[in-house]
Amino acid sequence: MRFGITTFGCRLNKYDSQRIAEEFVRTGYELVDNPATADIWVINSCAVTTATERQVRNWVRRLKRLNPHIKLILTGCAARYESSVVKTDGIDYILPYITDIERELNLSHVPYISHFYGYTRAFVKIQEGCDQFCSYCIVPYLRGAPKSRPIDEIMKEIQQLIRTGYREIILTGTNIAKYKYDGFTLVDLLNKIIQLPELVRVGLGSIELCGITDEFVNLLKASSKFNHHLHIPLQSGDNRILQLMNRPYTIEEYEAILQVLRKNIPDICLGADVIVGFPGEDRTSFITTYRFIERSPLNYLHVFRFSPRPFIKANGLPNKVPPYEVKRRSDILHMLSARKFYTFRKQFEGKVLPVHIERPRDGYLTATSYNYIKMLISSTSVVAGDHRNVRVCYVHPNYTIGELIDETYRSR
Repeated sequence: MRFGITTFGCRLNKYDSQRIAEEFVRTGYELVDNPATADIWVINSCAVTTATERQVRNWVRRLKRLNPHIKLILTGCAARYESSVVKTDGIDYILPYITDIERELNLSHVPYISHFYGYTRAFVKIQEGCDQFCSYCIVPYLRGAPKSRPIDEIMKEIQQLIRTGYREIILTGTNIAKYKYDGFTLVDLLNKIIQLPELVRVGLGSIELCGITDEFVNLLKASSKFNHHLHIPLQSGDNRILQLMNRPYTIEEYEAILQVLRKNIPDICLGADVIVGFPGEDRTSFITTYRFIERSPLNYLHVFRFSPRPFIKANGLPNKVPPYEVKRRSDILHMLSARKFYTFRKQFEGKVLPVHIERPRDGYLTATSYNYIKMLISSTSVVAGDHRNVRVCYVHPNYTIGELIDETYRSR
């Protein structure tokens, strides 16, 4: 029997898909890339926006056109409520959780992943769930309250990935700032992970502001094993909108944390999520957001258009923003992000940076520096997964060119 899997959405979903794939393989299935040759296909879905649900529905229809006899399993967030995806023709099994798939198909349980198919670094789930209930977000209703993995279980999984050959791991979760297990906090977990001698780099997925304590900053500053890159959700640069969103900070508090990070780790790359078109975001609110981001230490943005979702409190708010205006504001912030990220990259032109070697592309190797600068490198002497030193040769608004230095990077 042959199976395949498609993942929509976040890194947490990618982690879950890896575990599902390993359970299929351990049970005796063969993993394939081509749906036309598969007997079963798993769709690990996302429900954060209406756009992602539309993508899932379109993929279901495409799979059935490619292979009318394929059995489709829908799992993940869109399978956990009466979403439009659940009602899509062609889905054979709706199995919201991994345990449901294990039970229905009698799969072998895998407690720890050992690979990350298609990736040169591995994602490790340390927790899932959130109890913040931001007024735009459906995730707490689908992922539930915060649940942290035991620290020993996480360490065993990382050690298993190291044995497989991975030298960089990215910690991920719904809200990793909420990690807490048996008295251990996120900082305690990080302190244990960096003691692993074979591990070269540790990265963090998106982290909420509450997780960036003095202790956290000091740890990142002290160890060269950490990537100098943090993605800290902002959502709005206007205090009135933040309050409507039920975000637990002010712009002043957010900016103060960014300044602490920039002062202590000058070369750090700082990114943020921003939502445009939230109900009540008038012209003044948007301009306030724009000006805040423009003057802030942020280096890039992930811009999202507000999307009404079931259950969320924002559905009842007045003063909806017209779609054409939402698009206009989105375009403006994308341009600001591109300009800021170019400025950030440009300051490293001529300097040597540690990078993680990734995949070939258009005759080049791709690589990402420890502070999130993606580069193209003309070299055949290194392989995917290596950590090397690269000189930044040329920074273009749309790309960065690097030159391999003849030495292997080693963290201290």
